[in-house]
Amino acid sequence: MEYLENWYKHQTEFMQEFGSSEEVFEQELNKRVVTTINDTPIVVWDDAVFAILQISDEFEMGAAYHSGFKVILMNTKTWEMKAELRDAIIWHELGHKSLGHESIEQHQELEADQFSLSNGKNMHAVLVHIRAELIRMFAVMGLPQESIDAAMPAIDERIAAVA
Repeated sequence: MEYLENWYKHQTEFMQEFGSSEEVFEQELNKRVVTTINDTPIVVWDDAVFAILQISDEFEMGAAYHSGFKVILMNTKTWEMKAELRDAIIWHELGHKSLGHESIEQHQELEADQFSLSNGKNMHAVLVHIRAELIRMFAVMGLPQESIDAAMPAIDERIAAVA
């Protein structure tokens, strides 16, 4: 449970530094824009990904569309991964934006996967990769096997939908 304790401490410190002001947070986001795709800034910021998504900088799967600031936020490992996989993730997140998703529900993940796939991206390869990273992350978190097993049907459904 050390992972979760580190996350909680990190999230608390992150929120103390950036959580009190949307202006400060937005300035920090703008400092970290690495490119823009389809009018959407791509922001690489490990600390924010860990604080917000609970995914540390050691995993290649930390990315999300932030609808409030209209940016795609990702960690360095995800940004630096093989372009085919990274681009599929980016287009998945652009799918959330284009489809007006505000939350993370399974049907919305499936829709965003299809958006990426319809834009020529290899969602099957990236989802297989993310499945392996999820298993690795849950093991690092010290979660019991039952918790890992409980998470697999959702990712397996997504993999099957893009196969």
